[in-house]
Amino acid sequence: FLFANLQILRYTRTWKMDRIDLQRPGIDIVVTDPLIIDHSCFVLWCLGFSIVEATKRSGAGLDVHEITLLQRDVEDSNRLFAVLESYLHNPKSLYYQPLFQSSFNDLDFLIDTYYSFDDVVVRELLGKKLSQKERKDLDTVSEKTGVTLPSCRRQFDNLRRVYRHFEDTPASTRPIVSVIQHHFHLSRTLAEKYAHTLFLCHHRF
Repeated sequence: FLFANLQILRYTRTWKMDRIDLQRPGIDIVVTDPLIIDHSCFVLWCLGFSIVEATKRSGAGLDVHEITLLQRDVEDSNRLFAVLESYLHNPKSLYYQPLFQSSFNDLDFLIDTYYSFDDVVVRELLGKKLSQKERKDLDTVSEKTGVTLPSCRRQFDNLRRVYRHFEDTPASTRPIVSVIQHHFHLSRTLAEKYAHTLFLCHHRF
């Protein structure tokens, strides 16, 4: 279904216990359309930072109360990103799914940020099979590069996903950059970086 307009509903009920009136807060429900994406929070999520770490990085100079509110926002955003991640595995589906309405600029940002990678991580993966066994050893890559383990896993999985599509694509006169760009909806610059990386992976340099 499609969400319409912003609605905030609050429910409270008065309880009487030993002549003392207690008001118990209920649940705040916030529904937005279009979907609001916190870009900075998504970047931190892709970098693999925990909720606490992301809050610290975003909340410099805030007081305790503001930090608490910010952490709740980060938690909400991370839950949203976890749901969107299944669509990011197949970026085309992100544009056509009916649940999360957002601008094309936001969707392009989500895809390009999610599929971005660190050169230092890719260098450690070159010459290796992108197998499940290699994925289990990514903690070594994380320690060596200083990139968080969740981010290393994201980059590994994305590279393997693009590489498998490259292998399954029949020989064509269309350049591999266009194939990657069309299937994963990446920017031209990022698609070119993947094409160069796939060439090195394929020839095991």
